[in-house]
Amino acid sequence: MTRRARVPADRRKAPRFMVHFRSSLATEHERVVGEGIVTDLATGGCRIESQMSVAKGSHLELRIYVPGFSHPTIIEGAPVRWVREEEFGVEFIRLTRGAQTRIRQILQGLVEISGVQTVDRDDEWTG
Repeated sequence: MTRRARVPADRRKAPRFMVHFRSSLATEHERVVGEGIVTDLATGGCRIESQMSVAKGSHLELRIYVPGFSHPTIIEGAPVRWVREEEFGVEFIRLTRGAQTRIRQILQGLVEISGVQTVDRDDEWTG
């Protein structure tokens, strides 16, 4: 009898897009400032490559600089969910209406470029 390894289900609620956006980072309590590159982005969070040392569970303020936008997208209170060497993942849980709108605009632009999926008004992804 052969056993197959169990593959964990993908827990993501929305698709991620590979990107390369400059970002600045600060911790909420220590106000340590660093730089990073957002390497993938979704409505619920992002992955960042950075030499800044962060701990799982810490909360960050992110400024994401997207070409074509005059001001950075500011995300406050984003918890670090995982850390691996020089990259980590953060979740967007307290988005302001402005940040939520901006993330939607960025993702809609990526959707249009990829031609794969669309975003409807209720923030549900459809194929």
